[in-house]
Amino acid sequence: PSPTPAPTDAPTTEPTPMPTNIPTPAPSGAPTNPVTPAPTNQLTPAPTNASTPGPTPQPTTPGPTPCTGADITVDVLTDNWPQETAWTLTNTCTGAQINSPTSLARSTQYLNNYCLPAAQYTFEITDTYGDGICCSYGQGSVSVVYNGNQMLEENAGAFGSSSITTFGTCDSDSTPPPTPSPTPADITIATFNPTLGVPKCSSITAACTSGSALLDGTGGNQEPNPSNTLDECIDGANGKYHSDESVDQITVSAIGGGSLQAGALAVIEAKVWAWSDGSQDMADFYYSASVDNLDWKLIGSRPAGGPDERTLSIQYTLPSNSPLQAVRVSIRYQGSPNECPGGAWDDSDDLVFAVDPTPASLAAAAAGAQAPIPVPPPKAMDSSHCAAIGEIDRKRCEEGTLCVWKNGRNKGCYPKTSGDTAKGKGKAKGKANKVSTSDDHAA
Repeated sequence: PSPTPAPTDAPTTEPTPMPTNIPTPAPSGAPTNPVTPAPTNQLTPAPTNASTPGPTPQPTTPGPTPCTGADITVDVLTDNWPQETAWTLTNTCTGAQINSPTSLARSTQYLNNYCLPAAQYTFEITDTYGDGICCSYGQGSVSVVYNGNQMLEENAGAFGSSSITTFGTCDSDSTPPPTPSPTPADITIATFNPTLGVPKCSSITAACTSGSALLDGTGGNQEPNPSNTLDECIDGANGKYHSDESVDQITVSAIGGGSLQAGALAVIEAKVWAWSDGSQDMADFYYSASVDNLDWKLIGSRPAGGPDERTLSIQYTLPSNSPLQAVRVSIRYQGSPNECPGGAWDDSDDLVFAVDPTPASLAAAAAGAQAPIPVPPPKAMDSSHCAAIGEIDRKRCEEGTLCVWKNGRNKGCYPKTSGDTAKGKGKAKGKANKVSTSDDHAA
């Protein structure tokens, strides 16, 4: 046999693929029609630099004309008993008054904005039942804004019988900043005067307060320096601290700014503690033009209007008889107004303060010439609560003026009738002083 040939110097890199069983088809005899056109010689133009114009703007609506006088916003949300609520906005320089609507709807917002002449204004909101517009019978609120400044804001609405705020000035030649209630720096805290036996502010200031300690409680529990009255009117012996009645703080403030001045308006604010639901408690407000010659004049009465701590206020005109004057606040269980009620749960406290006896400025005189905001007469107390008085409070039933305790099979507290003989309230102790009402000072 022939010898094996030498191997190749260029070996195959890939093996030969297997031949296909499908032969390549013949080329088409009918070319595509139409023929693809030749490319254009025109270049695409560059994009424009000019932006597309925006839409035509809407015509501008001019804003509201600003108020150049007194810009006042009153915002009231009523509770579930709107028939008990009313408010007034009074120009104390002219006497002009804006009243709330005569018929209010429950749980409804009343928002009003007023542009009024520059002047001094007093806003008062009242509740005839004495429980404000919150909280047991709906979540009412009240707000007053004057020239952009918050003058009154009672989001809780628990103002008791009324809430009063005064702002502005009767000087129409200028528009000074609003005058809210005195700031803490303007308020003098009284000190106990052992000679008089009551808290006293010796210097003339915008406001005088007993503070939170000097009158806290009653002489029957923890009140310091009892009886804290100028005529030794003794507090009732019954009552637990902050469970039964007490007068805890008294503050007298000038209305509209400035100092306490003869002939000008002032407001007395009292923090009191009420028993139970407060429906049987009443606070009486008095003033005496002189400390040396006491002559208590009744300004008015305010129902407690609710349980526990209540803040009650009333306006009056500072008399011009003496540079050292006094006010008294008494809280009583049932009964009727008396300079020294003398009941077993009653508490009376006094506050002495200095007053500027010189003639007031024209602005203050104009404000002082206005009558204090009238006090709505309190509702007569009724005996509907008698049945709720149990054995633990039997003394209240026996010593009150509306109920009587009866023994027997159905013993308990019952409304008093004309045929019942009940124990009267204790007699007032201390010096007897004249009590009178005053048409020129009473609110």
